[in-house]
Amino acid sequence: MEDEAESVIIRGRDADLIAFRPIPWPYTPYGSPAAVTVIASTVRAELQTELQYLGEFEKRLESLSSTLSGEAPLWSEGDFKMVLRGNGRGGVQIAGSMIARHGPPKVELSFETDTDQTFLPKILADMRRLFLVDPPPGTQLYIPVSIRIVRESKRD
Repeated sequence: MEDEAESVIIRGRDADLIAFRPIPWPYTPYGSPAAVTVIASTVRAELQTELQYLGEFEKRLESLSSTLSGEAPLWSEGDFKMVLRGNGRGGVQIAGSMIARHGPPKVELSFETDTDQTFLPKILADMRRLFLVDPPPGTQLYIPVSIRIVRESKRD
């Protein structure tokens, strides 16, 4: 089971679960390193990736929590995507996929489950506590820098 103090946990029906945990990779301003775990029925999949645009996810999740409708997408660069979709009556559909791209064969897990709006405030609070700090705890700040070296010519 995932550690609730160290993870953002989204519980679906039955035993379905999606969890995000910060990991100590170098942090960049473009994404947040995370270990993503999906438990769907009898399948458990884990992936280390860099979640993108968490601030936008936070805004949309907050809107979904207050209006009970709309979408809150979350993704990484090519190997994870998920969307929480409100039905306007308190139900929330969660759908997404993860792709293992390292080595043959390519494996893709698609998942879909449901929850309700009562879980959204805790998901928001945990996202803010674990990911939306600058930089997240346990990470090192890494900002890509390009350096251009110009050869100086000697004049006679």
